[in-house]
Amino acid sequence: RRGQLRTLETLERLPQGAALKAIIDAMYPMDDPRPRLNTAERISAITAEAAQAGSDAQLQGPVEVAFVGDLDVEDVIELTKTYLGSLPARERVSSRTNIDARQMERPLGPIEMLREPEVSTPQAFVIAGFYGPDEWDERDRLAMRLSARILSSRMINRIREELGLAYSPGVSSRTGTTWPGFGLFSVQTPTDPGRADQLADELLRMFQEFATDGPNSEELEVAVEQLRNVYDENTRNPGIWLRKIRTIDYLGKSLGSVGGEREALGSYVPSELRDIFAKYAVEGNRMRLVIRPQEHAGESP
Repeated sequence: RRGQLRTLETLERLPQGAALKAIIDAMYPMDDPRPRLNTAERISAITAEAAQAGSDAQLQGPVEVAFVGDLDVEDVIELTKTYLGSLPARERVSSRTNIDARQMERPLGPIEMLREPEVSTPQAFVIAGFYGPDEWDERDRLAMRLSARILSSRMINRIREELGLAYSPGVSSRTGTTWPGFGLFSVQTPTDPGRADQLADELLRMFQEFATDGPNSEELEVAVEQLRNVYDENTRNPGIWLRKIRTIDYLGKSLGSVGGEREALGSYVPSELRDIFAKYAVEGNRMRLVIRPQEHAGESP
């Protein structure tokens, strides 16, 4: 509990902490505490008995287990039978597990937010983006990953080199998992407080341009090659495989879909990427968040 309180106190002093709170408040219903950061009051109110009771309840639910590494398969099977097989019978994990408890009504955009917290660093944070696909939407998920790679390259040229608005305006595509419908395609980057609004507007303009025109063939080819290189590197990392398959049933996926991603990346044409991107980059999904430090009396704007 003390550790969580210290972490919360540190976050509240940093622009990144204010940005994290802002994106959570923007993305999720304000009256739903489930996806939110814990408050000091909630953390302090947790007792050992309540924590143990919550843990005991979770341990009665479905379990999904993955094994990855240089292992003898027969040994793993026997150990699994001995230890996991001794647990009481329970429902099998699936994409429907706890589905009723995972539903939330998504706020209707466009969502615009300006926050001016008291933080320890004179730095602003800009978040621009829109709701993206869920993890199990295979075609859309890969298309948005490719789009993120292409737009990251464009933004390095435009945002950093030409306009000097941010040093590392990378684009990310984070899929919806626990909360269906709450994927996020966005840029989240620090910038000078005086240029935050210009940066936010330029990011949204570039998203709209991509939704209208899409990528060219050369951009798509380069992005496919880059992501395939990432895939090839990841296949040699047991930790990456563990992350991919430890919730494979929960996310409604299969080993075939995971193993087929490399080839699937090369199956898109520019117009399909444009159309999938445009499906998500609509006004009702859009977010524009500016977090800049509070100005004090006597400071120049």
